[in-house]
Amino acid sequence: MQQHHGAGPPGGMPPFMMPPGFPGGPTNPNDAWQEFTSQDGKKYYFNFLTRENTWTKPKALIDKEAAIRENGGVPPQMAGFPGGVPMMGGAAMSPMGIGYAGFRPSAATGGPQAALTNPQGGQKDKSRPVTSNAVAGTPWCVVWTGDNRVFFFNPSTRTSVWERPPELYNRPDVDLLVSKPPPAKEQLSNRAQKRLQKEESEEEVDEDDEIEVHESDTSNSDEENQKKVPAHPPKKKSRKDKKVEEELKMQLENPKQQKLALPVLQPEKPIDPAIQAELEAQKERDKVPLEERIKQFRQLLEDKKVSATSTWEKELSKIVFDQRYLLLSAVERKAAFDAYCRERAEIEKEEKRKKAKEAKAEFYKLLDEAKLHGKSTFSSFSTNSKWAKDQRFKAVEKVRDKEAYFKDFVEQLYKKEKEEKRKERDKAKECFVALLKEQEYLRRNSVWAVVKKKIDKDERYRNKNLDSETRQKLFDEHAKTCPEPTEEEEAEAKRLEEEALEAANAAKEKALNEKHENEERDRERRKNNSSSNNNNSSSSRRREKEKEKSEKIVEKTAEEKALEDRKRQVEEELGEHLKERNREHERHKLLEHEQNFKALLADLVRSTDISWHDGRKLLKKDSRYQNCELLDKESKERLFREHIRDLERKKRDVFFQLLDEHQLITFTTKWHNARKTIIEDDRVAKLKIDERKLEHEYREWMERRHRQALDDFEALLRETKIITYKSKQMITENEQHLRDILAVLENDTRYLVLKERPSERERILDEYLDLLDRKGPPPPPTRNEDPDRRRK
Repeated sequence: MQQHHGAGPPGGMPPFMMPPGFPGGPTNPNDAWQEFTSQDGKKYYFNFLTRENTWTKPKALIDKEAAIRENGGVPPQMAGFPGGVPMMGGAAMSPMGIGYAGFRPSAATGGPQAALTNPQGGQKDKSRPVTSNAVAGTPWCVVWTGDNRVFFFNPSTRTSVWERPPELYNRPDVDLLVSKPPPAKEQLSNRAQKRLQKEESEEEVDEDDEIEVHESDTSNSDEENQKKVPAHPPKKKSRKDKKVEEELKMQLENPKQQKLALPVLQPEKPIDPAIQAELEAQKERDKVPLEERIKQFRQLLEDKKVSATSTWEKELSKIVFDQRYLLLSAVERKAAFDAYCRERAEIEKEEKRKKAKEAKAEFYKLLDEAKLHGKSTFSSFSTNSKWAKDQRFKAVEKVRDKEAYFKDFVEQLYKKEKEEKRKERDKAKECFVALLKEQEYLRRNSVWAVVKKKIDKDERYRNKNLDSETRQKLFDEHAKTCPEPTEEEEAEAKRLEEEALEAANAAKEKALNEKHENEERDRERRKNNSSSNNNNSSSSRRREKEKEKSEKIVEKTAEEKALEDRKRQVEEELGEHLKERNREHERHKLLEHEQNFKALLADLVRSTDISWHDGRKLLKKDSRYQNCELLDKESKERLFREHIRDLERKKRDVFFQLLDEHQLITFTTKWHNARKTIIEDDRVAKLKIDERKLEHEYREWMERRHRQALDDFEALLRETKIITYKSKQMITENEQHLRDILAVLENDTRYLVLKERPSERERILDEYLDLLDRKGPPPPPTRNEDPDRRRK
């Protein structure tokens, strides 16, 4: 895919003008394509005429390379010359032989091709190299010419370039070599001048000899060239030069192999536009302050929406074509990019946290509008289309977070409802106790079955938040505060009880007699009415029964009615005793069920991180859960909370014991240091405590040990006999007494354990000395201590 960028070629560099001294440039756009390499190693192509750049190799360049391969490595425009090398006489030369900025490679840098570019070898050229310095770690050399110009030469590839290669960027040693030209020839020593003269003479001889050979080979085509050969006296040549000359002669004498033997004479590639633009931008950077350039570069990153989580290589394609890219050097760009990514990551993290917080608040508003209750489930809520389609529901991305927010909301709602119910029960109990206080006739021996009939019509008795067991319990507690019954009330109650028993016995006898009489009547009636039909007999029997009932009611006297009332009262009192016995039995059953539930908790719940809702689901899967039916939900939850607290306490005790066993860990040891020691202990892994909670427990252990150490030190001071009420004054007069006290204390570990807290140790010692000084001398053993003195 071809990309055209008006801002600059790939690599972020703007198009540049043709380098100076480049005569004979191509006029056909298809011949103006050149290949370059970006900083990340990718190839791209630039057209000097149309100012186009592309990542894909153009078709014109592909065709040109194919034609060169067909011609045996010689470009098509040179195919018409003998041997594939155009010769334009001593004054003219091929454009291929001229480098950028008019640089003509010498024989040292260009091989045989360079000799062809300087036919007038007798003239001294100041553009010739005078010094060459190798760059450590690279194949390049920094070469200075006689006219104080510098270029870079690679002996391995025998290439020369005016612009600094990318391998030499950001090299202080190269900057030093480029910034300091060599001293003038006059300033050199005699030995250096002789060496330079010798090198120049050898180079001139080499060039003249090469030109002579070349002209002698082409004498058949042009006789005038033979006359132009300079007649310099031959000089002695080295073996290497002679070998190169012989190889060149053999190549020129054999025209069939000339195409293969001669090096391919291709135009030297133009300067990389990326490098050229980088160098030009380097000159412009000094005009703008660094802070302003960094600010503009950061604005570029913001405009291109560079991701904070991405890498420099991935985001380079977004920013490389902008002019602001060149405001900073490569190192400054990378540093500014890294700083931007760090700051942007913090900003994005804060924005994400803020967005999540807002989404959570809106989700809680949605839950509030849903009118949930303490037993609502997330599945029923999420499947409701009314709430599932709400934007506040969709704003929370993770289902896990939605469920967590829902459970938290429902749990708070459940606690709120539970608290409201508790308050209602407490209020109902207070009202019921007030009702009992209004009953002035109550005594300690009052029977609840008799009392409740007198107050069961009151609203405070019939409150739905009170059950029969609660009423009975409140009555028993109130009866304990009631006055004792008088002798008359006890005698009256005893008399009524006896009458009730007599009435009950009489009622039983009377009932038996009536039963026998009714049986006799029934037998006689069946005999008399055996011949009548069933309908008449049944109707007559009903009439007789109704008649008998009416007769019984009429016959009842006031005394019988009183006896029956007393009988019912006695039966109710006896029933209360039976109820009390049943309640005692139920209490025993309740205790048994509590023990079963505790055993179930001990077997199944062994983690302190489990909630009551999840724990209840786990307990219900066990068959023993059915043996706890007498426990209500509140009692089960209470026992579960107590079990979790017991587990936490046991784990804490084990952890504290583990810390006490490590001698290297004291209450002054920091957590990050203690963690390295205790995390390797297998007992810590068995506790299954998360690191945050582990750190909390460790800090609690530090506080306990700290308080214990202080208490032990105070006890040590009280046990030290050398410290008396005179000690403070003695220390003021002579410090030797203080040294004596410290010498005694240093023999006890209770003093040494506070060696890392010397300020606290000194403070406690000073406070103890002040206390003894205020108290003064102790009282004699025969006298009790004054309480006022003890309070001082």
